[in-house]
Amino acid sequence: MDGLIPGLMGAVLDRDEDGELVGKSGVMGIVVKSGEIQPGDRINVELPSNRQTPLKPV
Repeated sequence: MDGLIPGLMGAVLDRDEDGELVGKSGVMGIVVKSGEIQPGDRINVELPSNRQTPLKPV
């Protein structure tokens, strides 16, 4: 990633108190309707109601 933009890797990764790698960014979603989107189109975001679990890198 730093080959694309210097410093980008450090901007999206961190370490927790145990020294484990933590990603500070990510996107996951479910698309419920297909079609083209345009600037100004409404997008609904719903956070899960249960406890969120960090994903591991793949």
